[in-house]
Amino acid sequence: MEENKHEINFERLFDILREEKTNEELQSLEKDFFEKISSYVKEYEDYTDKIESPLEKEKAKKQEENIKKMIKELYNWREKKIVAIALDAAKTSLALIDTTPLLKEEKILFDKLYEILAKGREGILAKLLSGNTPEIEFEEKEKVEEKPKNETNPEKNSDTKLIRFLCAVPKFVAEDLQCYGPFEKDDIARIPAKAADVLIQKERAEEIK
Repeated sequence: MEENKHEINFERLFDILREEKTNEELQSLEKDFFEKISSYVKEYEDYTDKIESPLEKEKAKKQEENIKKMIKELYNWREKKIVAIALDAAKTSLALIDTTPLLKEEKILFDKLYEILAKGREGILAKLLSGNTPEIEFEEKEKVEEKPKNETNPEKNSDTKLIRFLCAVPKFVAEDLQCYGPFEKDDIARIPAKAADVLIQKERAEEIK
């Protein structure tokens, strides 16, 4: 029977950890990787508990410790990279990076980190550079769905643009220090013009006129 290349075992876990340690970029893993890891740990714990021989049980316990040590080290490496990615994104004031290597739970972590770091730079650094007192708030502004383009909007502001997203875009902080998103493909929203221009330039959105 051919072995499943995505099966979690000691050897594969070791290889994944080695790759994560030796590569600068975050590895892409199967979407259910964390579920597989938790199942693997539980199964190995059950296996260890059923061993009757004291000597064999001791060996299994040692192996169990090594497995958990590798999992912890793997998480630490990925966590470090996620923080670095979020910081790089925050420095641009807009998260226009490839987040596909992030697992679902990691994406939630990334979104929160980016939001905090970006808002901190805008509310503290930008204020200081303009000679103003730092001011920072963390109230979220929810995504607002706009009317279709064939409907007029009398409150249209020249400092904003109505755009349609061409791909998924994570939550970001725009020049008005408000949080926008996350957005999915084909979502329509009105956002500050500067942020809209960056998205349009990067071909992640198109303006609706």
